[in-house]
Amino acid sequence: MSEMVERVTEIGDELAAWLLTCWVDVSNPGGAGRALLDGLTDLARADGLDFLHLSYRDGMGLGRFYESCGFSEVGRIPGAIRVAPGDDRDSVLMTHKL
Repeated sequence: MSEMVERVTEIGDELAAWLLTCWVDVSNPGGAGRALLDGLTDLARADGLDFLHLSYRDGMGLGRFYESCGFSEVGRIPGAIRVAPGDDRDSVLMTHKL
């Protein structure tokens, strides 16, 4: 888990971690993304964490997926990710209370 999750802060008495980088091959659907997030959530709880945080590039249809996995949008950084010249996307910040 240490390669994918970084403990970054304490919020009061609660520990929070950032989900760093993970992805699955969307050309082969079948629940791998949900299984990955469920497994990471279980590991984070077992490690005593209280929150997971992540960010994603807007415009990829990921918001509903992350919400269905228990994450909530808490902010955006407008135009933070340049995909191509003239194509800047928001970085969407999400958190999951474990």
